[in-house]
Amino acid sequence: MNKIKLLFYLCVLIYFSAREANAQNLIDDISQKPKAAYSTRILKKDYSGPVMQVRRSSDNQLVDVYFDASGKLSLKSPVSVEGGGVATKLILENWVGKNSAFVTTWYDQSGNDNHATQKNIAFQPRVINEGAIESLANGTPSLKMLGGATGGNGFNLPFNLSGVSDLSIITVLKQDGNLTIGNHIFGTNGPTGKTPGKLQIMYFSPNIFAVQSSSMLKLPVSPSELYSVRFKITSEADGTVQITAGKKTSATVSGLLTIPFDSSNPTLYRFGNAVYNRNFEGLSPEFIIYTNALNDVDAAKLISGQNSFFGSK
Repeated sequence: MNKIKLLFYLCVLIYFSAREANAQNLIDDISQKPKAAYSTRILKKDYSGPVMQVRRSSDNQLVDVYFDASGKLSLKSPVSVEGGGVATKLILENWVGKNSAFVTTWYDQSGNDNHATQKNIAFQPRVINEGAIESLANGTPSLKMLGGATGGNGFNLPFNLSGVSDLSIITVLKQDGNLTIGNHIFGTNGPTGKTPGKLQIMYFSPNIFAVQSSSMLKLPVSPSELYSVRFKITSEADGTVQITAGKKTSATVSGLLTIPFDSSNPTLYRFGNAVYNRNFEGLSPEFIIYTNALNDVDAAKLISGQNSFFGSK
């Protein structure tokens, strides 16, 4: 009996050790708590909820999908019963078959329940393409934002930026489509030009990241590369902005915010539900939002962790 118990505890230890090693528990060692944290891997040690809710292309059935034993999304991930809920013994591979699956909800791991949602079928990002997980070059799982629908694929967020003067976006991006100007990554719905009270974080062009509100800051990058990038806005001097992507860091420019952000809810990857085709097309496996003063040391930890796991610059 003692040997059986010892074997059981050893198996449990191996399971959780593998889970933590692969997932890295990225946000546990950061001094500030994020407003929202979305990923295809576990970001927080004590998070036990689902990674996302998905829709099967063949019949539009919805299930919640959980992380696998290694702490990431895979075809071995357990799924819930129809409509969502706790994990069952059914795994994603058997549920989806050779169909595709699209994301209706990307669950927030921060503990704030700021889940990213998209009810409109035409706007939902894809996570499985004909039975295969969307993935990056190193095989790690990702969401795929597609073209086709006006405004592209992406999510609506349940919070606004009203009163926020310190903002950090830490994300992983690889653009592979829609090479026109101003492709939206994160921000508020509204005009596409410089507009006080609004925010657009975007690919200004295939080789330029940009942040725009009352003014604009740009950072040249290599097109079609995978980047871990930080978009940083601080409260100094009416909004001081900086972009860090790979080994490149922009100049620090002040005066981004001549007035505070308005109360409209931001969107993720798509330009709201507007008529503009200025959507991000490509892969993105992780998106973390801080609406507080995230220090540079912690930001560097986050970026390093993303580089290590996803193989980004």
